[in-house]
Amino acid sequence: TWTGGNIFGTDSSTMTTAGTVAMAGAQGATRLSQRDWTNLASGIINLTGIASEISLQGAASTTTLFTNDGAINYSGTTAGAWPVAWRSSVTGTTFINNGSFTKTSSSATLLDVGAFTNAGTLSLSAGSLTEQSNTFTQSGTMNLASGTTFTRSGGFTNSATGIISGAGTVSVGGGANLLTNNGIIRPGGAGTAGGLNLTGSITFGAGAVLEIDLAGTTPLTQHDQFNVTGTTVTLGGNLNVIELAGYKARFSDGTYVVLNNTGTVGGSFAAINATVSGGAATFGAANTGTTAGINLTSGTTSYIATGASNWNIGGNWDRGTPTANADAIIDLGSGPDTITISTAESARSLIVTSPGGGANINTVAMTGGSLALAQNSSLDANSVLSMTGGSLGGAGSLTANGAVTLGGTNFTGGGSFNTSGTTTLNGSPSFNGAVTWNNSGTVDIGGGDRILMYNGAVLNNLAGGI
Repeated sequence: TWTGGNIFGTDSSTMTTAGTVAMAGAQGATRLSQRDWTNLASGIINLTGIASEISLQGAASTTTLFTNDGAINYSGTTAGAWPVAWRSSVTGTTFINNGSFTKTSSSATLLDVGAFTNAGTLSLSAGSLTEQSNTFTQSGTMNLASGTTFTRSGGFTNSATGIISGAGTVSVGGGANLLTNNGIIRPGGAGTAGGLNLTGSITFGAGAVLEIDLAGTTPLTQHDQFNVTGTTVTLGGNLNVIELAGYKARFSDGTYVVLNNTGTVGGSFAAINATVSGGAATFGAANTGTTAGINLTSGTTSYIATGASNWNIGGNWDRGTPTANADAIIDLGSGPDTITISTAESARSLIVTSPGGGANINTVAMTGGSLALAQNSSLDANSVLSMTGGSLGGAGSLTANGAVTLGGTNFTGGGSFNTSGTTTLNGSPSFNGAVTWNNSGTVDIGGGDRILMYNGAVLNNLAGGI
């Protein structure tokens, strides 16, 4: 327990602590002079007085170095107090935090030494901390709880190893005062949707990261947002998007605004990287002059409705109804299931499988409307394709390896239609233009049914075809 008095030494001497140190003295009552202090990894320093302080007494041609490798807990309640501060002279006073420094009181607190380096974890769970040392190096983690403020007027650099995280506020003095981010900005904290605020401007360096959690479409409560009150935001580095467990962004969601500025937003992220809950998802930039946003531009969307259901219902897909940039996946394992197409639809590709076969049969039934496939698509041998109306188009080929029923469907586009199982005609399908039907299975043509080929369409009955 240290409540008062000075500890002196020669300029090369070091005091080490490995246990618990309780400091309950008054402001400036406990001082180190010309003696270094290393709090080892096992050490805990509790500043429990209303204004308890670790005082580093500086002087010309001397150094007083305080290195924390353990834990410092500050609960002082006096406004304007210093948990760590210089006394007599700022010269030679240095505080290096390699461990943890946690402020739990709601007071407005200051930190002032010759040089302060946060290479560990600086956590504000309440109140504010104003860092006013001559030099400040931020290479560790800053955790700012909601309602807290960390201030470094004039700006600072979050280095490549630095992380600024949480739901509080970083202030560099507003306006053009600059936070240079070369590390990670993590609104809300890891795995938690929330908002982080900045008062001032920010530049994202080439190696910088803005990390955004997604758990819904509502900012601050369901997805992260970085809110800036400053002159300029200059984007750069990477935007890393993380879908929290169980959540999947949908093609119909529109824009997730992940950054706001009261001033301007310029530049761009070099890459938008996604960690997804399932399937595949690619996000694109949707920026304005004052915001940075993202939307789901491509990926997979998997069918999740069972029984008899309709393709065009967004809720039947895990990422919403397919778009021209989405791969539609139907791999239900609970069959028999029938997915009906009766409206105008599109997909980048369609992949249908019926795991296990038997009663588990997935059937795609086109009764009207249209389906445009941009890339090659397929149904496995256990799945069924029924096309009794509508039209199939697009540049992609469609391969059906199982049973097929063809009626009055019109085949257009530049791809081929490939069948290798049993195809039963129940009407007269038509093939128009640069489309080819390649059959290596059996085609069963009933009385009155015809295959209509127009404008250069081709039917190839391949080896094995009947």
